[in-house]
Amino acid sequence: MGHNATLESDDMATTDRTHSIVIGIPHASIEVPSKLRPQFESHVDASFLRSQSDVYTDQVYKLSTVRWVAARWHRFVADPNRDPDDRRDLGVIPRLGFDGRSLYRPGVTHSPKEIQSRLDEFHEPYQVELSAALEGVNVFIDGHSMAAVGPTSSFDRSRPRPAACVGNCGDALGNALPGDLITCAPDDLIFAGQSLNFHLDRHFNASLTVGINEPFRGGYGVRRHSPPGSGRVGIQLELNQGLWWSEEAGLDQGGLDRVRQALIGWTDDLAAHCWKQ
Repeated sequence: MGHNATLESDDMATTDRTHSIVIGIPHASIEVPSKLRPQFESHVDASFLRSQSDVYTDQVYKLSTVRWVAARWHRFVADPNRDPDDRRDLGVIPRLGFDGRSLYRPGVTHSPKEIQSRLDEFHEPYQVELSAALEGVNVFIDGHSMAAVGPTSSFDRSRPRPAACVGNCGDALGNALPGDLITCAPDDLIFAGQSLNFHLDRHFNASLTVGINEPFRGGYGVRRHSPPGSGRVGIQLELNQGLWWSEEAGLDQGGLDRVRQALIGWTDDLAAHCWKQ
């Protein structure tokens, strides 16, 4: 009886710890509001939108052991991981896809008023919902995926990418770069990378690589929701889509299941690590 009670207590502690983690899922959706669809070029169809999303990350990151918040709309509607003031062609209201093609039909432009209205309707609601979910939470994971090879528009064009990358907006050791801030302590980031590497290797029965702030350091989402002084560990996680999906073969359900099992083990490790602090 005492042994069962101990196990029950341990299970409750694990549940408490893992539910101190919230995962944001900003780029899984392939939905575009019907009122905006006529603005887009004909090639911006469901297949293209999926290929330009963090494909199937709604299934990857919606774990029963953590809380999560998913953006409702595709990133081309209003990118949740871009600053509202980012007006570049690949900014908060992107005008180009990752393949370099224009997203909008000739003559379609957006006035500053139209952009602000779009941000108010499609960008800010996700941020507000995420902020509410993070109240009292000490770990935030900004959950993304990356193409297996750098796309045309990327700084690492045509280069193979690691199995995963954890980022705190710092350098390869997790330290702050000159004039910048980090979203968690270097030790926490290094622990996160090592633990994730262990669980991915275990479930894929392979020797994989997890980058530290490489190829991605962290963007608007992790910066906004885990600023220094928040008392919250903030990590941007990028998982290689090749673990569960390819444009040629589509979804590999077995790979997706292995990723999810790795993430369950990883989030439990991370929650226990941060719980002790």
